[in-house]
Amino acid sequence: MVDLKARSRPGEVFEFVMDSNETTGFVWSVESDGGTRCSLHYEPDDNPEFLDGVGGQEVIGITADSPGKRTIVLLSSRSPDEIGRRYVIELVTVPDPEMRYEKAAVGCRRTLVLESEGWKVIDSGELDWTMSVVDGRTEISVKANKEGTHSLTVVRGRSDAVEFLITAKEPETRMELEAEIGKPASFHLYSNPTTGFEWTVTDDGGLEYESRYVAAINRPGICGAGGRQEVTLVARSPGTYVFLMSYCRRWEGEPVPDCKVVLTARPPS
Repeated sequence: MVDLKARSRPGEVFEFVMDSNETTGFVWSVESDGGTRCSLHYEPDDNPEFLDGVGGQEVIGITADSPGKRTIVLLSSRSPDEIGRRYVIELVTVPDPEMRYEKAAVGCRRTLVLESEGWKVIDSGELDWTMSVVDGRTEISVKANKEGTHSLTVVRGRSDAVEFLITAKEPETRMELEAEIGKPASFHLYSNPTTGFEWTVTDDGGLEYESRYVAAINRPGICGAGGRQEVTLVARSPGTYVFLMSYCRRWEGEPVPDCKVVLTARPPS
């Protein structure tokens, strides 16, 4: 269990204080420095009355010279056999990163692209991720399993760093369908391609599908009226399938799923 998560720049001293009381005989020490330089200094509280048992603060300084994520363990003990507690620090050391902002759907993979090689992930929070190099580019496939803003930090060498802030939300439209295998299951969505937005399949989940736009019947002379997207799904074997669509303008970057359909396909009755 990590007690404190912190960040620093390479060569910078990360400093913090903890309550302590050496009059009890318990003294803080470094059990594991994680490849950093650690300093500990005890400062007693002001005690003009010279009262017994008055404590103070332990001042801790940690320095890492290169980018990376490290775990530092501090130990409060009175003897090798008398341990008070352990305090675990997770320190991410990174140069000032370039910030990039992305959106994603919960449970759906999204690809982050860096136009060069040699990058490594040093901090990914609760994201699931894989990395590959394609035609000289670095591609990172990430998935957030819960809503919120998640951070993924990559570095290259000692001075290059990029931090992706990924805001993950559940698709706005969610529905559940059932059908026998080989039989169609249909649904429709509001659509208006005159705005430039159109429904795009981002993951068919292994289903056969047909998607078509049907314009609404409007009075003559009305411009920009929309219609609906009619979608039919077919499963060829029993199971549960997830079908994803995005309502997007194709030229505005990688689409984020706005519609999630869960289809349960059962054998013929």
